[in-house]
Amino acid sequence: IRSWVYGPGIPAGCPRVPQERFAKVDSERIRFLNDVPPAQLNYLEWTTHEWLQFLRKMPPALSVVQMKQLDEAFSFTNSTNSEIADLWFIMSVRANYTPAYAKMELFLSSVGRRKFLEPLYEEMMKTPRSKDMAVRLYSKYRMNYHPLAQESLDKIVAGKS
Repeated sequence: IRSWVYGPGIPAGCPRVPQERFAKVDSERIRFLNDVPPAQLNYLEWTTHEWLQFLRKMPPALSVVQMKQLDEAFSFTNSTNSEIADLWFIMSVRANYTPAYAKMELFLSSVGRRKFLEPLYEEMMKTPRSKDMAVRLYSKYRMNYHPLAQESLDKIVAGKS
């Protein structure tokens, strides 16, 4: 009890629970990456966490064709779930998947949480083409953000300290 209550982290002897559902999601992701069409994947009962697992474990940059296939099947660009939308928009920037950019701008104009804003702006700042977009969008929507978010994003986008 002492290590659980007063010790740092999770005790070394903690039993691991098998993650059967994530293993199934991982299997479906591999099938997709091996050219199985998204509509043929077994996804009907997935929760938000399973969708996030599916997307997070994708290769760093999918092709535009792969992004389009996923978007046509699952409408990630139009997701109303901020967790999924943010991750999808990060993936869209990496892949230069421009069909998602209008919805990404709408997302950036209305979301205020740094947990969503920082990773997305950080991703946009990585390449010249998306850096220009980040600067333009941030200057347009900066005043929508909380002062603490502005302070963090100023450092990311404008390099201000």
